[in-house]
Amino acid sequence: LSPTHSSQRWAAHSRRLCRGSRCHLAYAQTKPKLRKERAGLWQVRTALSLAVAVGPLAQQRTRTRRTGKFVAMRSIQGNGVAAPLKSRKVAVVGAGPAGVASCRFLAEVGHEPVIFEAGTEFGGIWAQRPTNPVVYQGLRTNIPTVSMQSFDLDFPPELPSFLRAEDLGRYIISYADHFGLRRYARFGSRIVCAEPLKSEEEEESCGDASWRIQWEDCEHSLREEDFDAVIVATGHYDKPYLPEVPGQAGWMEAAPSPGARTVKHSREYDVPEAYASRVVLIVGGRSSAVDIARELRDVTRWVYVLSKSCEEVLTSGTCTFLPLGAEITNAG
Repeated sequence: LSPTHSSQRWAAHSRRLCRGSRCHLAYAQTKPKLRKERAGLWQVRTALSLAVAVGPLAQQRTRTRRTGKFVAMRSIQGNGVAAPLKSRKVAVVGAGPAGVASCRFLAEVGHEPVIFEAGTEFGGIWAQRPTNPVVYQGLRTNIPTVSMQSFDLDFPPELPSFLRAEDLGRYIISYADHFGLRRYARFGSRIVCAEPLKSEEEEESCGDASWRIQWEDCEHSLREEDFDAVIVATGHYDKPYLPEVPGQAGWMEAAPSPGARTVKHSREYDVPEAYASRVVLIVGGRSSAVDIARELRDVTRWVYVLSKSCEEVLTSGTCTFLPLGAEITNAG
């Protein structure tokens, strides 16, 4: 892009868009780049990197081919004049992948993040001793390392492409340590309440928010502190949804012996040996269902997977995929 052409036009257009709204505009000039023209001549072109981000916590990153750097954000006021971005005190709830990444980038552009983590280490559900033990022992990631890793911190080269939980947990810890995030973390801190101190109308009029955070520390003492913003990075695996299936109560009561029939959420699954020699019906056909079925098929009498995406009965070994509306009898 030539600085006298499209990039400057985009910058001017974006400034016009931002007038009268609470947007943030950042642009940074990169190093000159060489580009070969059709005539065979080398010409030096200078590129501008432009981004418009909405919200008081917006930030802009400009990158070369191999490294990244951050530029200071400036707030575009109603008169089009740029003012320095106000540093915000931000509560980050959770020290898993989203929490540590949020903390890093908030700190790098001048904000004041504080991570609240109920556990004793970075990692979230991937930590060695998580407060929410949803990861079963045989789990492997279904996303390759090249897609999960940060652009500036690789996984160790000796690791396989699809990781075990403990390997991903160690990577999150190394990420936090590499970027110096421990000074922002408060471990053993469980959030009890996050309460807004201003109405939406007040936030709109003054452009600032205010939150009061209450948490229980490792000594079970209740504490509180005020923040400008809150980032919730706790994931969505805390409370399982386990609906009552029609006929479930009668089916349970008809069990030949106590414990012979059980209904559990996949969150409670840990090892396949607990289901040895049993017939198991898995309701759902997405990643967790297929992964658990793969582990169970070698130890159970039979595994059925009921999936709405299945169109016909498919059997492989001791595992059968069923479409909705299928009926399972004592004979299978």
